Amino acid sequence: MEEKNVKSMKKTFFVVLCVLVAFTLAIGLVACKDAEEPSSTYLYVSATETGDKAYSANVSVEGEELTFSNIDKANYGMEVVSVASLDEAVRQIAEFNITEVSATEIEISFVDTDYLGEGDSFRLYSKSPVLSDNSNLDCSIYLQSVSYGLLSSESDINRYDNNIVLTMSLTDGTLVDTLTKENIDVSGALYGKEYTLTRVNDTTFSLTYVDAFKDDVSSSPQTTITLSSKAIKGNRPFNVFMDFEIKTPSAEIDSSAIQLITVGDGTKVVVPITLSDDFAKTINSTDVSVVGVDGFTVEQVDLVGDNFMIVTLKTALNSAGCLENLNVAKLEMKGSAVNLGGEKASMSFGNFKSDIIVTAFCNYLDEGFDGYVLNISAKNGTFENYDSIVADDIQIKNTKDEPYNFTLTSKSEKMLVVKLNATDTTIAGSVTIGSALIDSRFGLIDADLKGTFNAAYIEDDKSFTAIALPILTNMAKSLATSAASTVGSKIGAAITPYIMDFLGLERTPTLNEINKNVSQLGTQLYDLQQSVNAARATIERDVANSAYMALLDDYTGEYNDFTLYLVDAYGNTNGLAKMLMLEKEAMGEDNEMSNSELATLEAKQEYQDAKNVFVTEFEKFGAFFPSRIKTFGDNLKAKGAGIGYGYYHAYWGLMENAHLWDIQTITHKETFIKASASTYYLAMSTALRYLGIKGSSLVATYKASLNDTINVIESYTANLRESINRRSIRATLEYSTGKVVNLHIVKYQAKSSDNKSTNLSGTLSVNHPITSFLNEQDFDKILKTARTKKVEFLKSLRDAGFFGAPSEGTKSIRIDMRRSQSSQNNYGYVPSGRYNVRKAIVGMTFFYNIHYVTYTQNVENGILGGTISATASSTYATIKSDMQSNRQVLTYVDTANEYYMFDSPYYML
Repeated sequence: MEEKNVKSMKKTFFVVLCVLVAFTLAIGLVACKDAEEPSSTYLYVSATETGDKAYSANVSVEGEELTFSNIDKANYGMEVVSVASLDEAVRQIAEFNITEVSATEIEISFVDTDYLGEGDSFRLYSKSPVLSDNSNLDCSIYLQSVSYGLLSSESDINRYDNNIVLTMSLTDGTLVDTLTKENIDVSGALYGKEYTLTRVNDTTFSLTYVDAFKDDVSSSPQTTITLSSKAIKGNRPFNVFMDFEIKTPSAEIDSSAIQLITVGDGTKVVVPITLSDDFAKTINSTDVSVVGVDGFTVEQVDLVGDNFMIVTLKTALNSAGCLENLNVAKLEMKGSAVNLGGEKASMSFGNFKSDIIVTAFCNYLDEGFDGYVLNISAKNGTFENYDSIVADDIQIKNTKDEPYNFTLTSKSEKMLVVKLNATDTTIAGSVTIGSALIDSRFGLIDADLKGTFNAAYIEDDKSFTAIALPILTNMAKSLATSAASTVGSKIGAAITPYIMDFLGLERTPTLNEINKNVSQLGTQLYDLQQSVNAARATIERDVANSAYMALLDDYTGEYNDFTLYLVDAYGNTNGLAKMLMLEKEAMGEDNEMSNSELATLEAKQEYQDAKNVFVTEFEKFGAFFPSRIKTFGDNLKAKGAGIGYGYYHAYWGLMENAHLWDIQTITHKETFIKASASTYYLAMSTALRYLGIKGSSLVATYKASLNDTINVIESYTANLRESINRRSIRATLEYSTGKVVNLHIVKYQAKSSDNKSTNLSGTLSVNHPITSFLNEQDFDKILKTARTKKVEFLKSLRDAGFFGAPSEGTKSIRIDMRRSQSSQNNYGYVPSGRYNVRKAIVGMTFFYNIHYVTYTQNVENGILGGTISATASSTYATIKSDMQSNRQVLTYVDTANEYYMFDSPYYML
């Protein structure tokens, strides 16, 4: 019995002991949990203005797989925060309400006491856990939905208008009561021109110009009106702007579509004309005439919409006679019928002769350069029975008359494509085909058709924009699109692989390797900026555009500060360099870091020490340093919603205002992108790393800014790639005309040794020059632009790398505009009967004329420039046939002058 009681007491004691131990552990765990600081869930949302300084926003945690556990207003607070002060609120917001929308969404309505300053945002936070995972809410609220802008009923300006009124209205907000010219910036075509400013009402204002383009020599394709943020009431962190395109009304005869209709007493000629930019007023048949030849009357004029017109001509000539005469004729329209400021319109009919056009370009594959491709196009005709054409029908030879090895790869009615198996750096030669291959559109054709070509292979090296910039761009995208709650070392885990690739470090590097490569990067960034500064200094001496220069004034100082910081930060073997090494080591070969690997890394004291050094070094640059990095990125932006002009727009404008040809700006633009983009991406990545470590609610705001800047950098990089692609096919853009021109100038000169004679059954060949791709109006515009830009035209051709450009010292050149052909009968008196004589045709003379302008270099007011002469004609060859002597004679009248002609690139045909 006693033994039984003892066992019972032991059992009871053991149970009580277990309960005490469990109770003690529970108390300990609760105490530990109470001591643990609750985590926060970071979100960012946009707000909508509901009134003056009144807003609303919806906050959803559905994407975080959470629900709200408490929406009592007493558990929340609101404030305005600034990028300049990460820990202190700018002001508190007392007037706000919270309404439950669903278990995962709440609506916030609130009223602020002032407008937001630049870089400021609202912050909603909870004072205690309010979410289902027992975490606090920390939500950034920004005004992305508020985007001030300008609207106008007109989007373009006729350059010939004497009086211009630009009326613009704000899409949001109202104008200040007193609007002055200090609130307006005008750039582009209307820069520096006098205007009257009128405040029409609270949202609308106008600029009135009188004779704005009266003595204008600029070639700017647009003008931009920028309204200062100081002129707008309300939340106004940005300037707003509007572009107006400068239109020059024009018209062109589509000679390939002219219709010839035989009627009883002659021929009707249906002439289609393409119009652009509000060219025509009301045009009647009496407003139109054919000049240069006789025998044509205008029967009818039909306007088809705003962009097409059909003119019907009548003549007693047959079809062949029509073409021969129209070849040298022009169609004119009275000044009162067109929108050209009172000036008449004059259009050439063009050339009706069938011919071939040959263009050559490099064949680039993913594997690299693979010879050349020639496009052989049919002009004023088609390739008859193209399916049956074979390589033997085509002769392709170099300049030494040696055949090229080629393959016919593609055939169609309008084009034959051949692959030229050549590996030479440059190629040049000719293509010849028989006239039987062409079905002539107008029936005018030579026995053989011949076209010349040239091309050059420019090695597309592994450039920054092709290799390094995509690495940093992908890094930036990874940052900008990562989850809103990504903080601390998660940011490092997301971007470290890209940083290592950019620095050329694939495996886990040593600290010395990181330091060495960062030092090299610093040297490169410094050299790039020196190149940018040198280019600016040279150009700014000659280009009077204060708007671009003012925009770039702050750039160099900011760039230098960030470059200095980057070299210090990434090269610090106790701070960021060690963080990179440890992060790369934790990732392993897959360049991915799991949550467990991240937790292990965070637990290392060595990593925490490096993180602390990084934060300390970052903060040495000041409390405003993150804001300065963000502002630098914002200022890089060109034209974005509510942004206005930025560094990229200014630098592009500066380069384009100093050069005629786009190819001259490629190196400058690429250098600027190298310097600015790499510095910004690397600096912004450290700013986000810092904000993430500090747990700042501004991470979301910075990501949004980064994403906007990425888009702008990619846009300007795409623009640069277009320039490089044009260069790869030996072509360039000419800024004032907007035309893409082949980088090859063809020179033609008749030789006295070509004068020859033969009997009528023999063949006399005339080596026709091509028709220049640039016309007289183009050259007039280019030279006016050259004078404005203080660029010497002939030198610009050499600087841009045109093949065949006039040599240094050349002062005057003749530029071919077009060719024409005319003929006349030769009469003589021949016996008719026993004693009579009669007048009869005894032969014919063909005149081949070249129409040209002469460019002459001169100095005006100490400025090197040049002028274009009036259009003139020079008979350069005649072929005279004499039936009595059974001879024909070819004579070149002009054998002293060279004529320069500009080719179009293959894709402009």
